[in-house]
Amino acid sequence: MKMKNVLLALMFILVPMVGYAGVTGWWYDPGAPGTGLAVEAQGTHFFGVVFDYQNEPVDGVIRPCWYLLSGEEVAANKYAGRIYYVENWGVKEPQYSYTDVGGFELSYNGVDARINYENTRTGVTRFGYQLTKFLENIGAKGSQNVQFTGWWVIMDGIGIFLEVVGDRMFAGKYFCFPAKEVDGHIEPGIPFWSSFTGNWEGTMANADEMVWKDGSHFGEANYVEPMGLVLGKAKFFMKDGQFYLDESNNGKVLEVVLTRFHF
Repeated sequence: MKMKNVLLALMFILVPMVGYAGVTGWWYDPGAPGTGLAVEAQGTHFFGVVFDYQNEPVDGVIRPCWYLLSGEEVAANKYAGRIYYVENWGVKEPQYSYTDVGGFELSYNGVDARINYENTRTGVTRFGYQLTKFLENIGAKGSQNVQFTGWWVIMDGIGIFLEVVGDRMFAGKYFCFPAKEVDGHIEPGIPFWSSFTGNWEGTMANADEMVWKDGSHFGEANYVEPMGLVLGKAKFFMKDGQFYLDESNNGKVLEVVLTRFHF
């Protein structure tokens, strides 16, 4: 998968819903909750996000951030590619930049996964780092719902990764803030993420949306558990043949259509 304008592609691709099983899902180290991978394989293509934290605090808080994974299947159940840090340099319209910060190789054995991971921005290098499927590890029972599990996009470029296993769901929302003009120069908008957790019923879920802070980098040896704060309530649901996300944060209600992302 080529990286050229990948976030712009997220904005405009409208395709039918199709699910993909296997390596697709949420992966994490049970000894380091609050970081992890959201990945999907479609054919030989691999697309994912590392949920992480910034290097330095802002106003005393280490904010969440994400890194984009883009790769290909290089052998049976083995994927390799590059890691990118994404920023938004647009004040009014999105203008994304992609900084190559390292590489990865992930192997999946049908149960667990191992990743070789080098991120020069965070300074983390891990070889054979073992990861476990998140929802199954916290007690979700049943099979993965492939109709709804995978990458979804909102028309303004915000991405959602949703996984449904049995009657449990977990999702992450990723985006970049707009850039700001400060003292005659542009400060890029940084990447940010929040999470959703709830029970799945048929084709819908009511979920809590949470934001996280002060966590360690993905794969960092000296792990520090992040602090979570409930941002608001959300609902994922089908209506008139379309899939929606309804967020209610700080008294505001935002109902948006989610479209499956194929790559």
